[in-house]
Amino acid sequence: MSAAGFDERPLREASAVRIAVPGRRTGRVHQVTVWFAYHDGSLYFLAHARDHGRGTEWYRNLLAAGTATVHVGQSRYLMVHEPFAAGTDPLRSTVDLFEQKYGQAAVAQWYLPTRRIPVRARVTPAATSRAR
Repeated sequence: MSAAGFDERPLREASAVRIAVPGRRTGRVHQVTVWFAYHDGSLYFLAHARDHGRGTEWYRNLLAAGTATVHVGQSRYLMVHEPFAAGTDPLRSTVDLFEQKYGQAAVAQWYLPTRRIPVRARVTPAATSRAR
C-alpha cells in the first residue's frame, strides 16, 4: 500500500493504460489505449489538440463526463478529471513527467511535433470490475 491508500504498482509499472469513457453524445463507452505518467495519486496525459484545437475524442468525452475507468492489466481504477493548479505550467510539467518515464527521445518523436493538451486526473481504485 502507498500513501494513496491502494496498490499503485500497476500504475507505476505499466507503459500504457486503457481508458473507458462514456461518449458525450451517445453515452456509449469508448476505449482508447494511451501513454501516461503517474505521480502523487494522479494520472497525466498529453492529448493531441487536433487541428481544431479542442482535443481528441477521448479527451472531450472525459471533459463532458468528468470521470472514466482506467484499465491496467487486471486492475481497474476510477479517474476524475482535475484542473491544474493556478500559476503552474501544465504542459511543461506533464512533458517532464513523460520524459522521466519514456525518455526525451520518445517524447520528442511522438509528442512534441504536434500541439498537445495536458490532462490531469485523480485516480482511486474502482469499486467494482464491471466497467467495460
